[in-house]
Amino acid sequence: MKKIFGLVVWGLLFVLLLAAVDQALLRTDLDVPGYREARRFYVDFRNRLLRLSGAEPSLSIEGIIDRAPAAPKGKQADAGGYLYADETGALHLVDTLDEVPPRYRGEAKPLSR
Repeated sequence: MKKIFGLVVWGLLFVLLLAAVDQALLRTDLDVPGYREARRFYVDFRNRLLRLSGAEPSLSIEGIIDRAPAAPKGKQADAGGYLYADETGALHLVDTLDEVPPRYRGEAKPLSR
């Protein structure tokens, strides 16, 4: 009975240690040579394992951006916005030409990316 109890305790300690290392690799970003590459490999490997098991991996900002649909082609030309100055000389940045007051539309300059 004593051997089984010791085995269970050591097994539990091992699992807790693995969970702590897992969370440390997921949540910390150190500026140490080689750490970022090892972390990137681990996160990618972990996500692939989770996908194989049917579980949904945790989404990163990069993952959300990759999954986002592309902007329609018609709106990309207008995506830069417009810049105009009012009577006091203050500059204003707007998304579309419709947002520019009518008296400043002739002076509004389109912005490009």
